Amino acid sequence: MLPLSAIAEQIRARRKALGLSQSALAQKARVSRATLDALENGRLGELGYSRITSILAAVGLELKL
Repeated sequence: MLPLSAIAEQIRARRKALGLSQSALAQKARVSRATLDALENGRLGELGYSRITSILAAVGLELKL
């Protein structure tokens, strides 16, 4: 099972590669900047499926099962 921290790492790397700030990505993914910041910095224990897929889609990534 892929830990949330590994997904967060990919999101952060992709966000930076796209030149997006946390605020810009949060707005695009329709989540709060605080949620995105907590995810990227390992302070979030859990994030619902719809939120994580929304963030991934906003940076052009997808979660495959």
